[in-house]
Amino acid sequence: MADDSTNYDVSVLKISPSGMNTVAGNLHDLGQAVSDSLVTINNTLSGLRVAWQGKAASDADDLNKEWVRVMTELFGTKDDPSKGVLPTLADGVGMVSANYSAAEDGITDLFKNFADTSGSSKDKPDAVTDTNKTAVTMTFPG
Repeated sequence: MADDSTNYDVSVLKISPSGMNTVAGNLHDLGQAVSDSLVTINNTLSGLRVAWQGKAASDADDLNKEWVRVMTELFGTKDDPSKGVLPTLADGVGMVSANYSAAEDGITDLFKNFADTSGSSKDKPDAVTDTNKTAVTMTFPG
């Protein structure tokens, strides 16, 4: 249930597109470091498989299958990393960063164009200073 005490008029959302881009890169790099460490662990465990026999061997096989399933869900596959949660998360943060940057650039351009006074006078509407010609004082036929 939503918290009714939230006052959205005083809430502030601060986004740093460059900071988000850095975080996206860090997520990717850290995920790769964890993945590399897990590959080393998996290779070590695979070398031990030869020594297991009987129930230990079948238990080790079951554990290995579960290990591969979980690691695939986390990191995807070598051929398709997009199947994994962590690469998808890093890509998502990167896309959000790009979207915020594009929005910021667009808003900045709008304000620059709005404030730009260097165009020719033909392109600009004439300022109406006569109070008899404003919408407030105008009389409409009736």
